[in-house]
Amino acid sequence: MSVQSFVNKRKKTFLGLPAPLGYVPGLGRGATGFTTRSDIGPARDADDIPDLADVTVDDWNNLPEVGDARNRKQRVGRAEKFTPVPDSVLARATAQTSMNTTISEQDQKYGGINTPFGAITPIGSATPSGDIDMKKIGQARNTLMDIKLTQ
Repeated sequence: MSVQSFVNKRKKTFLGLPAPLGYVPGLGRGATGFTTRSDIGPARDADDIPDLADVTVDDWNNLPEVGDARNRKQRVGRAEKFTPVPDSVLARATAQTSMNTTISEQDQKYGGINTPFGAITPIGSATPSGDIDMKKIGQARNTLMDIKLTQ
């Protein structure tokens, strides 16, 4: 190390010095903005694959796909791995799907028909039906879209 680098730590020692013999800027990191010997002369005009014109259609169709051979060991094992379900998930599912096989005393006494009627339930109230009028839903959707588009 030079004495100058001890005095000024921020200044690099190679600044201001000539480049080493044969140094090509960017060659080590893949930069290709320069011309090499292989870019000049007969190598430039050479055919990369001279026998490609002689390949038959059957040979061409029988070429293996790239994905068939690449990383095959990693791809095959991926789908075969199983993760066990935690016991807490199994216990929760069991509790939710278990059936109650006993009948409460109130249901036994009234036969399951213990509904509030009279002062609690207004007379004339109807139980909503499960029928859905799809035509009305479509009309409402179209109306909303028209409103949004005209704004």
